[in-house]
Amino acid sequence: MRERVVVQDYTKDVWSAYAALDIVCVPSVEPEPFALVAIEAMAMGKPVVAGIEVGRAARNRDGVTGITFAPRDPEALATAIGTLLADGNLRRCMGEADRKRDEAEFLLQYMYHRFAAIWTEITSKWH
Repeated sequence: MRERVVVQDYTKDVWSAYAALDIVCVPSVEPEPFALVAIEAMAMGKPVVAGIEVGRAARNRDGVTGITFAPRDPEALATAIGTLLADGNLRRCMGEADRKRDEAEFLLQYMYHRFAAIWTEITSKWH
């Protein structure tokens, strides 16, 4: 397992760490409102294995951008990781889908336009 799994100490250079990964695993058992780790992984084009408790914004499109599993189910987590480790093409396809989703939904320009539309809708009701 030491040949395939790296436990990384704290680093300020998270982007280099993400670049070195094949997959990112977010096995949260408690709800996470936003799940920044999953969003960062998406930006780096990495497929994400995540528990269904990951925040709605970062949640996988199961089988498209990554694999989702039930919390506290170690067999399902192991199966999801094994599936991605065994299939490099699947990892690349899911990672690319993640990167495209990140560009479409999380870039500042997209978020600015969404915020502006919501603000316009809210303020139009004040008149």
